[in-house]
Amino acid sequence: MLIGVHRFLDTYKPEIDWEKKAKKKSKEKNISVEEVKAEWEKKRVAGINVHKRVQKELEGLDGVQSWNIDFTDKGGFYEGLPEKDTTLANGIYLERPCFSHKQGLIGFPDKIEVKNNTINIEDYKTFSKLYRTSPSLRVGGKVFKDMYSHPVPYLDSCNYIDTCLQLSLYMYILWENNRHLKVGKLYMTHIVIDENENIISRNKEEVPYMREEVRKLLDFHKQNKNR
Repeated sequence: MLIGVHRFLDTYKPEIDWEKKAKKKSKEKNISVEEVKAEWEKKRVAGINVHKRVQKELEGLDGVQSWNIDFTDKGGFYEGLPEKDTTLANGIYLERPCFSHKQGLIGFPDKIEVKNNTINIEDYKTFSKLYRTSPSLRVGGKVFKDMYSHPVPYLDSCNYIDTCLQLSLYMYILWENNRHLKVGKLYMTHIVIDENENIISRNKEEVPYMREEVRKLLDFHKQNKNR
């Protein structure tokens, strides 16, 4: 049984008390907790809708390849996948599963492009705001920040680092199954939208391949899973 990359990374991030956060936000905005939660849900749905629209646009690209990988999703746990997926070839793949039974993980990159036998991956994000570091709180002479836990306690817990690790895990898994291909580049496209789901801007940038951090996380996960 495989778990999603997002779920995997969440186990190494500080747990968020959403109820507490909603109460704090309600005081700041002078609205009810229910209204805060309704705003969050509206933003979540808007992000999904825009993401679907962007995927429809991508379907019109030249070189898009079809794929047929059967599996079942049981509440975020995935079953029925073949032992390996070694069929990646030159072309563009949209939301194609990348998975590893060895690592126990599965992910769904928005766009995989294999060009000149080199793997490139792009993911589209609809964050209301992109945070490159976690917020800090100074208490006396000490500064507290939300960080990832061991084995990568030096990484800020923020959506930029989350994205870098997510894409890096995708790349690691894809290359692990297709070693005849080369590791290419990772891209994040941050899509900014308004309250009516209109796209204001699209900002594409290359993000680092955090190979060493990925190996640390996977090794630590394997050690603890076998205990």
